[in-house]
Amino acid sequence: MKKPKKAGIPVVLINREIPVDDVALEQITHNNFQAGSEVANVFVEKMAEKGKYAELTCNLADNNCVTRSKSFHQVIDQYPDMVSVAKQDAKGTLIDGKRIMDSILQAHPDVKGVICGNGPVALGAIAALKAANRSDVIVVGIDGSNDERDAVKAGTLQATVMLQAQAIAAQGVTDLDNYLQKGEKPAKQRVMFRGILITQDNADKVQDFNIKS
Repeated sequence: MKKPKKAGIPVVLINREIPVDDVALEQITHNNFQAGSEVANVFVEKMAEKGKYAELTCNLADNNCVTRSKSFHQVIDQYPDMVSVAKQDAKGTLIDGKRIMDSILQAHPDVKGVICGNGPVALGAIAALKAANRSDVIVVGIDGSNDERDAVKAGTLQATVMLQAQAIAAQGVTDLDNYLQKGEKPAKQRVMFRGILITQDNADKVQDFNIKS
């Protein structure tokens, strides 16, 4: 980032942050804490505020995933009857999500729910649960892909939070173009987009990380 700044090249960061201001023209991110908190509240509700659960994180080398995990626990840890039996890093992939969920089911056959740090991990957990004939286990995630939408509609994923990928990309392009064409700087250097909770009530409206009107 220092090199383009020194060369006078404006940079807009999308879905990535750096811990300093006045280097990028703008930093546009998803509100991962809000997204995690919102889906965690649904998770607790679906779990009836009690029971054994597992957490599959998306990738603890990614600060976005760390933030989501923290937001999960800010909500869940308020409920003493919610008992964590496993927390493992599924590296953000469907394959690792399935593999780890397979192991958790063997070690904790009485697990009642699993909260996942992203969509592929949630879909992997669902695949493991389907193979084990465990349709009773509550699953939630974050991302809001078309595959997650279909899982919500099918009832295998109780909820997800759709990250507004199209919206933040469009915002970044618009703001950069305004700066290049008109010299207009964005009103704020840091912009966060809220995630949108997706349940069976609105899953039909989801298409390619966008909500159809």
